[in-house]
Amino acid sequence: MPNFNWNWHQYTSPQLALANCGPQVSVTISAHPAIEGLLRKQNLAIPSPVTGTAVFDTGDTVTSIDIASANKLGLLQMGSATVGTAAGKQSVPTFAFHVDLGRGLALPVVVGLGCDLSAPDTIALIGMDIIAKSIFIVNGPGGWISLSV
Repeated sequence: MPNFNWNWHQYTSPQLALANCGPQVSVTISAHPAIEGLLRKQNLAIPSPVTGTAVFDTGDTVTSIDIASANKLGLLQMGSATVGTAAGKQSVPTFAFHVDLGRGLALPVVVGLGCDLSAPDTIALIGMDIIAKSIFIVNGPGGWISLSV
């Protein structure tokens, strides 16, 4: 089982960085491999990947992509889903995409939600659909997270 660790030791207080920012990593998001395959067969351009930050969100049932990033990637809406939020129920678009966490860890998301992530540079929320398939550790005092898949 590969293990991936990320830490915030470059900050004066790794604990404060983890508390303020949450468990986050740099990611690259691209079109789902199946979509890329269809585009190649039709000799159509494959959108350039989008890079930014993803936050591990244990309160999110399904991994989400920022709508602006989905639009930049040219992702086609696959459907819609009704989700419960602090503001009540709402309908959101669904997309298929690929999340690359680096270090050889890439995760195809068959059905991810589109959402408005207004946090600067945050392009995705890694939800329990991915976290539940792994060993996920947050070490607050140490200022690090670990993901084993």
